[in-house]
Amino acid sequence: MTLLNNYLKNESGAVTVDWVVLTAAIVGIGMAVMVAVSSGINDAAVDTNEDLRAATTNASIAGAITGVAASATDTFAQLITSNNGDVWAAIASIEAATPTGFDYTLNIDDATGYPVYSDYGTPETYSIGGNTITRADYEAAGNTYTYDLTAANGV
Repeated sequence: MTLLNNYLKNESGAVTVDWVVLTAAIVGIGMAVMVAVSSGINDAAVDTNEDLRAATTNASIAGAITGVAASATDTFAQLITSNNGDVWAAIASIEAATPTGFDYTLNIDDATGYPVYSDYGTPETYSIGGNTITRADYEAAGNTYTYDLTAANGV
């Protein structure tokens, strides 16, 4: 009987039980957090994958449309020729070569055949053939541009 009383009064095993209970609680909380967060992480991963696929597809399409890369000093006629007569590929090449700070205006300078880029600023500045000129100076010099791209330079 004393052996049983000594066993019941001994508290050395109680610490082990406390640690097992605490560890189980921590693992349970970790699993609950994982379940709560996993769907959001999965959605983010799927969205990222779709965005990467779309970007890759768009880059492939742009590469197919653009054809020969343009520079700001290529004339429209040169781009038509280098893109095997494809006007849309030439336009895509022109847009890809737009100088920083400018937008392609869909116009071709009548005298040189270069695309006309504009910064739409005040005063408005054009970039034509790699050179910049204010719109007022361009027009004062009697320069003109054509919006009809197929008529530009006799193309």
